Amino acid sequence: MKRVLTLVLVAVLAVGSAAAWGRLGHATVAKIAENHLTKKAKKQITEYLHGESIVKWASYADDYKPELLVDLGFDPSDAKRHITYPHTFEANADCTPYRDIRKGDKYVKNCIYYIEKMANDIKIVYTPLHGTGNLPVRRVLKELGFKQVYVVEEQCVPDGNFPTVASPNPEERKTMQMAIDLAQEQNADLVLATDPDSDRLGVALRTGKGDYVLLNGNQTLVLIMCYQLTRWAELGLIKEGDYVVKTIVTSMMPDAVAEHFGVKCYNCLTGFKYIAKIIREQEGLTKYIGGGEESFGYLPGDYVRDKDGVAAITLVAEAAAWARDTMGITLYEWLQQLYVKYGFFREGLVNVVRKGKDGAAEIQQMMVD
Repeated sequence: MKRVLTLVLVAVLAVGSAAAWGRLGHATVAKIAENHLTKKAKKQITEYLHGESIVKWASYADDYKPELLVDLGFDPSDAKRHITYPHTFEANADCTPYRDIRKGDKYVKNCIYYIEKMANDIKIVYTPLHGTGNLPVRRVLKELGFKQVYVVEEQCVPDGNFPTVASPNPEERKTMQMAIDLAQEQNADLVLATDPDSDRLGVALRTGKGDYVLLNGNQTLVLIMCYQLTRWAELGLIKEGDYVVKTIVTSMMPDAVAEHFGVKCYNCLTGFKYIAKIIREQEGLTKYIGGGEESFGYLPGDYVRDKDGVAAITLVAEAAAWARDTMGITLYEWLQQLYVKYGFFREGLVNVVRKGKDGAAEIQQMMVD
């Protein structure tokens, strides 16, 4: 994994001191501005700097003032108009950490306040299913501002015997049942889970009737991808050639979504190594936005090159907060709207299990035949 993650994850991996902003701190604020501001705002700053790059200027100019953003007319109280949600921001590894940014520029602090206020209205139940996701997922959600996170305590301790479940697969409802039961007790908005090695996720959404629907991998992928593309489009971040990726056994709905937003949708063989292959081939030419497969894996951004349950869960939580804040609806309701908008797609999944040495030989013979 690169040392470079999104704004959401910078706090987890970076270290530093908030004693002084320094030039790296200035560059960080400027980088946020460059990635988050509307086209109109960017044009104003470019004209003010006579064509100079915001980040380059902020990195060396002695007269740089973070208050410039406010001085140019950007109302901090209207942060929603200028800032996107954190997954779209990529910082350099040596930039000031997110937690230090919070103590700096007034504009950025107000933006962060807006995100946290939005996030605090969402109730989440999370389970790591006795795996490795407990600390990173809880820390990222906390850093993003989600304060109402309830964890299935019985499933928090890593244990390879998985004592509370028959199988630690978040796509199975019986595996998610303890989390769903806790969600009903807390009246939570959504249930999130990571598998033992935290590369896949499970999502259950509360319906209008108060029960919980467990999403399949295709629905989870569509939900995250639609959120990414919707926000990128709203903020004018989509450029010609930008793309998403899915595997050939995944629903065709992402193709329809990609076509609507004017981005290319690559279809590749099953396995994230093939998604990573496309990212490598397109590196420096076009921008990878996100991609995944029906087996409950998703990768937003190209910093991991493999499915990433921690980052994917962050986007689901973020999307829930965004949907409530901007449309006054739940993720379940938004998913219904997406079907109406892009078409109704129905998928079926059949698992063929062959156990042991004989099973492996039988599978090999199937490939030969």
